Amino acid sequence: YAVGGGAMLLAINSMVHAEAPSFYQATRNSEHELAGSRIIRRIGLLAVAAIAISVLGGPAIRLVYDDRYASSAALLPLIVAGLFLWGVFSFKNLTLLARKRSAISSVTTIGAAVANLGLNFALIPTLGATGAAIATVMAYGLQALVGVILERRLSPIPQHIGRMLLMTAAVLGTAWLVYLGLRS
Repeated sequence: YAVGGGAMLLAINSMVHAEAPSFYQATRNSEHELAGSRIIRRIGLLAVAAIAISVLGGPAIRLVYDDRYASSAALLPLIVAGLFLWGVFSFKNLTLLARKRSAISSVTTIGAAVANLGLNFALIPTLGATGAAIATVMAYGLQALVGVILERRLSPIPQHIGRMLLMTAAVLGTAWLVYLGLRS
């Protein structure tokens, strides 16, 4: 987690914080197309980072660390996929913050945390650490979906839903395939 998850968190936070001033300026100036296209490009960069970390992270863990860490290598792609979805929400959350709807953002985050907790109770007994990783992917996926829906309702910013779904499918599909490959 520290290797790939840390890299992914750094990428997400850096991109969201770097994009925020331009996003707020574009929305203030009613440049919704510009704001939407910039956000979808940043989400695309996150998708590329998630796929790269998923593919290269597991083998890097096995190369650098001893055999005790080999089983954790398989979890890395799932963790990174969850963080990608959290990154999608982080970008969609800019709209909530620009509209001064931080309470909705907080409720969404708390809802995702409650979902994560419930899913952990349901999945960990049968799947162990893999269940915890899957619970996180599902909870962050729910949070991202709510973020997309809220942005769609509260803002005229184009969503680029087709591109976002394609990127999400690529990240989740890659993560699952790499997980299956590293698990054995």
